[in-house]
Amino acid sequence: MRTLVLFGRCYARRARADSLALIATRPTSREEAETYRRLFRRDVICLGPGTTMSMPLAYVRGAIAEGFFHSEEGISASHRLGAPSVDQVRNVADAARCYAAGHQGQVRALIAISPGSKAEFDAISAMMEGIRACLPTGARFEMSATVIRYCLVEGLLRLAPAAPVQPGN
Repeated sequence: MRTLVLFGRCYARRARADSLALIATRPTSREEAETYRRLFRRDVICLGPGTTMSMPLAYVRGAIAEGFFHSEEGISASHRLGAPSVDQVRNVADAARCYAAGHQGQVRALIAISPGSKAEFDAISAMMEGIRACLPTGARFEMSATVIRYCLVEGLLRLAPAAPVQPGN
């Protein structure tokens, strides 16, 4: 997992346009899969020549999102999204943004924990009630703690800043 973390930071920094192209796709969509194949079919920057990486796309996407989170530039406003209400949630990415909007401190604390660790599992377990509150009634999902982590990190990364309150409103 440490190698994945280092790759995500490097790729977000050194292949910014390609990283943004991947983040701009809807998770689990055909467009995401096609973009991933296009970006990672040959030698990849941040991996040694002839080195390949084999892991779920959700891990690679999440590591890149976390890499953006740690970069000085972050992502552009055009890649930001508002926080959906529960009735607007259509997928896990929406639920993650919904949760991150109200629990930024918890998600930031999660980012400080090593991916794949017991501490990560425990932190995600403690968040599950709040995450489920962002799901429509009856909706269920099953995924690893690390995939949930990366969804939350991307959710926080992509949140549009709250509009400032205007005096007199």
